[in-house]
Amino acid sequence: MNSKSRAVVFDIERLRDYSRDCPLIDLFLPDGLDRDSVESLAAICKGRASLETGAHLFLQEDHFNSLYTVRQGALKSYFLDKDGRERVTGFSLPGDLLGLDAVYSGVHRCSAQALAASSLCQVPFTKLEKVADQVPELHRQLVRLMSREIADQQIRAADHTALER
Repeated sequence: MNSKSRAVVFDIERLRDYSRDCPLIDLFLPDGLDRDSVESLAAICKGRASLETGAHLFLQEDHFNSLYTVRQGALKSYFLDKDGRERVTGFSLPGDLLGLDAVYSGVHRCSAQALAASSLCQVPFTKLEKVADQVPELHRQLVRLMSREIADQQIRAADHTALER
């Protein structure tokens, strides 16, 4: 059996088990990913974080090291402006990705706070980068997710007039 025919076969039940463990698998799972690539991705999706209502996942200016996907609960993202006022930038529900704001600078530009008891999947970004370097399809999916985040931010920003911004 050559490697091309072997790469097409994957046990869908096993994939569902991975997704139950970490919804990040669904976000990063591009079409055409072979079994070894999915298993490499699943191997780094083992971290979990739990937050009580009001607890912070990260704070504005915290050092960046991981991406998170909400498994259960809800979080708000916000930053404090120069006058110390809270500016809500969005809400995250199950399946949503958090932490992309800090990939460029290495520092979170906003805070993420639990609005309800929440459970999250944590993926260290350095490990994700290593897997993405070896799996071009995963790298492309990461770029697509970042692009979607930029587009969503632009739409939210367009909800205000220039004077309001």
